[in-house]
This record gives sequence, C-alpha cells and structure tokens, in this order.
Amino acid sequence: MAVEPFFPCGRCEACRDGRYSACSGRPSLYSFVATGVPPSLWGGHAEYLYLHPNSILHKLSPDLPADLAVLFNPLGAGVAWAVQVPGTGLGDVVVVLGAGQRGLCCVVALRAAGAGTIVVTDLSAAEDKLRLARELGADHTIAADREDAVARVRELTGGRLADLVVDVSAYATRPVTDALEMVRTGGTIVLAGLKGGREVPGFIIDKVVQRQITLRGVWGVQGPAYKQAIQIIQSARFPLERLRTHAFALDEAEIAIRTLAREAPDSEGAVHVVIRPGYAD
Repeated sequence: MAVEPFFPCGRCEACRDGRYSACSGRPSLYSFVATGVPPSLWGGHAEYLYLHPNSILHKLSPDLPADLAVLFNPLGAGVAWAVQVPGTGLGDVVVVLGAGQRGLCCVVALRAAGAGTIVVTDLSAAEDKLRLARELGADHTIAADREDAVARVRELTGGRLADLVVDVSAYATRPVTDALEMVRTGGTIVLAGLKGGREVPGFIIDKVVQRQITLRGVWGVQGPAYKQAIQIIQSARFPLERLRTHAFALDEAEIAIRTLAREAPDSEGAVHVVIRPGYAD
C-alpha cells in the first residue's frame, strides 16, 4: 500500500469538498509530527509507521519494487501540477523550469498525458539531470546559465511561446520572471517552487493582466493525482528506475540526506535517494 504523506482532519469545509490539501482543521504530514507525540512512529527514517485513522491509502501491485513504488509521491506532484491543475491538453507546448526530482516527474506526467513539445531548463551544473530529462521524454533542454532561456524557447516554438510554464525550481526567483516571457498570451503559469520567502524582482503584474495569463499556485497533491501516478508506474512505460540514483541502509540516513543535498562526496547526479531498512549495497 502507498500512504499519502498528508492526513487531513476530514471535517473542515475544504476536506468535505475533497480539497484536503487546503485543510484548515490542524492537518498533519507524516515525518513532520514530533516523536514526542504518541505513538511516536510518524514516519521519517524508521522501520515502522503508525497509520493515523485519517490516513489515505492506495493499492499497489505486490510485484512492484519498493524503490519504484515510492515514486508515487513525486510523480503524483508531476501529474497534479503539470497536467491536472492547468488542464494540459494533447499537443500543448510546455516548459518545465527546474530538472530536479519533481521537474523530471513533470516530464513523465506530461508525456503520459500527450503533451506536444516539452522543454526543460536548469543550470549547466545539472547537465546530468537535463540528460535524464531527455531520456524520460523531454524534446529539448536548456542550460539557463549558458544561453538565453527565453530566447531559446521563442526559437524552439517559432515565436508562438508555451501554452504552459511550470516552475518547480527551489529558491531561485529568476525563473518566475522568465516564465512571464515564455508563456503565450492566454497561457498558464503554475508556480510550485518555494522561494524561501524571497520577493521576485522585476515581476510586472501588468504583463499578467494585459496578456491574460493565468497564474496558479499549487501546494500538495490530492488522491486522483496519486492514483494516476501509480498507474503510470505500474504501466512500466517509462524507465523510472533511472530516477533512483542512490540507495542507503537505515543507519546511513544522514549520508543519504547529505547526498540528496549534494553535500556528500558521492552525491553527483543525485535525483531519487532511497533509504531502505535492511539494504546492503
């Protein structure tokens, strides 16, 4: 079974409407509850997990390897943010800003949904991830610190620009202003990457108004996106095993976290880092 990370109150208006990621009744996330709260097994690098009565579960094929099964979470984000929320249609031109785990999962979700041209941007230091984006279905990748990403998108689309731009980059604010220049009149921008409370210099709201751009902020993932993600994983249509770059035993959790943050010696190319009890390399 796959356990959604979010367990809502189930009683507030948002929960009753099926929008439980907007729960206002003291919602919680697994691994975000202090161990001092009984029964202490709230996820986060442990062999066992307490299932809260409000937990939301999804069936998985028993034949599905655990290392692939856990991708239901980031892939669910890709399905929700790049497809379901913006209503991506067949043949749409989409730019994904950021080639991290969720950016790559956006590529998979978009390709599964029948999007047309998919462009992914990141920095040249993430060339390994940009290469992986192409393997997973991106048509073009752009190293944004080596070339003008906006000009390149304009060139690739023949001046038409993108129907949808999805920003999943963390902390960087430049992608937000780039998105305004990459999206076509009447297009949509989905903002998913948190910026650490930073203001966005050069964000001109008149461009949103005059070009009739739809801005959508997203937070969390709901059940339908997770279900679709699980179907994609179980279809074996995509080489999702390529996302798993590192695996560690439970007592190596600190090294695993440092690897994901690219602070460990062998962290180059880290995308999907697995911590699995009983694992031995």
